[in-house]
Amino acid sequence: MTFMIRTCLVVLTVTIGVLVFGPFSGLEQKVGFTDKEAHALAFYALTVVALLALPKIRKWDVALACLALGGLVEVVQAMVGRDGNIADWLADALGVALVMAPLVMLSLRRSMQGQRPSRRRTDRVGSHADRPARKV
Repeated sequence: MTFMIRTCLVVLTVTIGVLVFGPFSGLEQKVGFTDKEAHALAFYALTVVALLALPKIRKWDVALACLALGGLVEVVQAMVGRDGNIADWLADALGVALVMAPLVMLSLRRSMQGQRPSRRRTDRVGSHADRPARKV
């Protein structure tokens, strides 16, 4: 299964590379997206597939690698005569952030479980709610 997901990651990365460096300017509008929507969608998909394909690498490292790839794409586009644009990189970052935000929320939720103060006697683990409280 990992081999299949990693193959998808390679295919997706190559496809994104071909689309951003090839003679396909304006293709996203024919599909029904704006340029920024296409960037966000591409990097959303890239981040999801990269996280699935590389489970042993920390999530933030994968996200940073995707952001770095987006920045590299924009720098290279500017060098080869295409339109390297900071707004495109920000759209890439939005795609990455849309993947990472739920993961951050889940992580925060998990870390906070068990740290909240109990409001009722029955909330405590191992409490004997059916027994009356002892007076000291």
